[in-house]
Amino acid sequence: TTSNESYVLFGEGGLYISHNVTDKYISGFSHIEASLCFGEECEEDNTLFMNRVYLLLGSNMGDRQSMLDSANLELIDALLPDYLVVASLGDAVNTSQVMETEPWGFDTPVEPFLNQSFCCLTELEPREVLKVCQSIETQLGRERKAPRFNEAGERIYESRPIDIDILAFERESDEGWEAVAVNEEDLVIPHPQLESRDFARK
Repeated sequence: TTSNESYVLFGEGGLYISHNVTDKYISGFSHIEASLCFGEECEEDNTLFMNRVYLLLGSNMGDRQSMLDSANLELIDALLPDYLVVASLGDAVNTSQVMETEPWGFDTPVEPFLNQSFCCLTELEPREVLKVCQSIETQLGRERKAPRFNEAGERIYESRPIDIDILAFERESDEGWEAVAVNEEDLVIPHPQLESRDFARK
C-alpha cells in the first residue's frame, strides 16, 4: 500500500480506519462494507458479504476438554479473515456449552463424548472449511483409518481425540443469510445426521 491509501470498514457497532490492512476494528456487524480511498478521492463502496459455518466438535479420548479448547483456538485462527479484529470475539464466533453425550455407532464400549457446537464467520467456502477441519484434526492427533461397516452396511465408528463435523453453512447476500446445500461424495451439507443430534441443534 501507499502512504496515502487507507481502508475504511464499518458495521453496526464499530468503525476503524487504518493504513494497515490487517489492523481493522469491526464490532457488532451484520455485514461489512469497505471502501478503498486514495487521498481525498474514494472509490464506490463495495459490500463484503461473509459466510457463516456451523460445526460440531467432539472428543472421547485423552483430555477431552483440552482437545475442544485447542480445536476452538485453531478454528478461530484458520477461519476468521485476517482483517477481522473484533472488540468482542462473540461478534464473530459463538460456541455452545459443552455437553457429555453417549457414544453410538461403536461395536465395543467406549468413553462418552464431550461435544460442543461452534459457529464462525468466514470468507472460506465449504470445501475449504472441510480442508481446515481435517487439517486441525490431524494436527491434534487424529489418525484417519479406512471406514469399517457391519453386516447391515452401517458405519462402525472408532474413538478419536477430536472430531470436527460441518453441520450447516450459510452465505450472506443483500436478502440476508441463505442456507447452502452441498451433496458430494465426501461432503454433505447440512450434515445428514443433524436431525438425529438433538444436542447439536440446541
